[in-house]
Amino acid sequence: MLNGWGGMYGVDVFSDTDTHAGDWVKIVAKGATVINALSSNWTANPANLADGEAIYGVFTSIDLTSGIVYCYRSAKAQS
Repeated sequence: MLNGWGGMYGVDVFSDTDTHAGDWVKIVAKGATVINALSSNWTANPANLADGEAIYGVFTSIDLTSGIVYCYRSAKAQS
């Protein structure tokens, strides 16, 4: 398991439609969530996340249409 996946480096919580930048390794939806745009190492961005659904990867920006996400910071974000 990679360090930081459990939140040991902090968590950013977003519920607006602004674009947010950061260094995250895990994103968890709180309630039904629709992601408008996601910059990551994924080849396909998820558009909809169910309550409690988590995605793992290297994420550098997120823009929501609706919902709430918990974005878990990577160790890199601390330097």
